Amino acid sequence: MHFKRWQQKIFFYLTNLNLARFLTKDALMLKEDEHDVQIISAVDAWKHSEFLCRNYVMNCLIDSLYCVHF
Repeated sequence: MHFKRWQQKIFFYLTNLNLARFLTKDALMLKEDEHDVQIISAVDAWKHSEFLCRNYVMNCLIDSLYCVHF
């Protein structure tokens, strides 16, 4: 019913946490033969931040919607 307001609140919250970019950007991917420690660390950091972003959004859903999307 008030989705637009909820969406703006969540976007503002994620922006303050510096996580909003994970809503629109594609995840970083490793090549099969990648051995560069910096690239591997960057992908791991991306995955962790994306996990946080998704779970902050999920945490702001009402219980009935949380069960549908989890």
